[in-house]
Amino acid sequence: MRRITRCFLVAALVAMLSYTVAHPQSDEAEGQDPCVATDAIQLDLTKLWSGDFAKGQSQCFVLEMTKGSFARLRVGLERGYLAASLFAPADTTPVERVYLEEDGPEETILAWAAVASGNYLLKVECPGRSEGVRVQLESVESPELYAARAETVEANPRVRSLANHMLKLNSVDPEDDDFSDMLPIRELLEGVRIVLLGEATHFDGTDFLAKGRLIRFLHSELGFDVLAFEAGIYQMRLAWEAFRAGVDPQKAFSKGAFWMWANSVQVEPLVRYVSHSLSTEQPLELAGIDYQVWGDELPQDLREFLKTNDIVTPFADPNSPESEILAAMSEVRFRTGQQKRPDSAMRVRFVEALVSTADEIGQLEPSREVMFWQRVFVNMVQYARGPVLRILDKSERYSAREPQMAENLIWMAKEYYPDRKIIVWCHSGHALRAPNELPVSYTGGMQFALGDGVWKEFGEEMYSIAPVSYEGKHSGDGEFTVVSDQFPEAEFEELMAATGQAAALVDLRKVKDRAGWLGGPFVARPVCHVSVRSVWSHHFDAFLFLRIQEPSEFR
Repeated sequence: MRRITRCFLVAALVAMLSYTVAHPQSDEAEGQDPCVATDAIQLDLTKLWSGDFAKGQSQCFVLEMTKGSFARLRVGLERGYLAASLFAPADTTPVERVYLEEDGPEETILAWAAVASGNYLLKVECPGRSEGVRVQLESVESPELYAARAETVEANPRVRSLANHMLKLNSVDPEDDDFSDMLPIRELLEGVRIVLLGEATHFDGTDFLAKGRLIRFLHSELGFDVLAFEAGIYQMRLAWEAFRAGVDPQKAFSKGAFWMWANSVQVEPLVRYVSHSLSTEQPLELAGIDYQVWGDELPQDLREFLKTNDIVTPFADPNSPESEILAAMSEVRFRTGQQKRPDSAMRVRFVEALVSTADEIGQLEPSREVMFWQRVFVNMVQYARGPVLRILDKSERYSAREPQMAENLIWMAKEYYPDRKIIVWCHSGHALRAPNELPVSYTGGMQFALGDGVWKEFGEEMYSIAPVSYEGKHSGDGEFTVVSDQFPEAEFEELMAATGQAAALVDLRKVKDRAGWLGGPFVARPVCHVSVRSVWSHHFDAFLFLRIQEPSEFR
């Protein structure tokens, strides 16, 4: 199934909602009947259903399927917001849920194989008024036709070419330190200073395990000793300081990392490894690249820095209006609706105070502490102007995040860690390059990603790796199936599965723009497990193939 809109937007735009709920849940409690099949509209290949929804309205659709058959349908929206949930026969818990918002892509696709014969129900719900809602059944394949596809893939000559090109990995266990299978990566990363490690969604447990093992290799064998997360620059320093102070590793990590990593069982081995590295000659230092700045300690830490350096600004006074806004921003009260945003004049005044304070810090004698706090203020300006105080209009509000993360990483590599190698843990939607070459329905019109900015500055000193999976499940606001064979033509993941390999790295840099299918357009699903045809060597330097994806488990 596909949940591209929610997945990509959460990854590329609103990971800051880790303190809040990214999407309202269905008002139907799981475990209750989603809808009655006899009242549902029959899905028909020859008919497009369209209509407008009043606030709170829902509509059910039904498709009778035979076990082993395969279906694809398209859901679209012009204005408003909707949630679409798919239910298997006699099941009251959705096997998939997708979302659409008018600010994002206009449509999404659900694709699934029938695990049992019977009626499959699609429930479309709109919490507010929504216009131009449309549902279209695109295709239904019989069990025989769908099964025959697998035989065709096995005979595809691309399977043999992949078997000869891929680097086979023996394990994705992050505690497996026999790196003999990974040694050829040394040649791939010759001259590379920055490695971007993506993940298809923020809830892919196997991705996390594989990334953990790769990070151990990069640190112990290749000298990468900075691990920068897609998390706040201020918060991740708090986390690193807590590690160094001997705080329980999991509690220390939770001070900075977003909840989906801080609470993931599959990330815990990496957290233990970071803690263990403190006793070595080359610790693996944690950092953050995100522009989201918050934390209860922020106002007090800031005042101490300003006092130490004799800087007089409104933020030095805990009772100033600017400090009160900063406190609300740090505690995420505006984002969660706990506090009303200030009027427009005060918003502008607050941002001006941030800018002037950053300028004053920039006049101080250079030091790592001065560099750090100036960078914090630069980020607070962008974060406040965008999603927090909403000074920017809607079309600009979230577009600042990618350039700012790129700027932060470039600053780290050139100024803060000039002689060190950096690993970046992020969503593949950030790690990619040239999103403008992908369909608008896939990216929501995103024109620039973190990977673009870093590539422009460092070129082949940067190397990006995107995990891809053939089948399995991933989690989130439920547990969802990673559906294979979504596209009419053979997908990269299908071809890799036909090689019989469970895990492998496939380099795309050496084949970029060269003759041969890997250097040209082909179908793959590195972002949100959604199939798209593109020249993937323009977007990533390698695919990390994981045949089976297991969902992230939360403590």
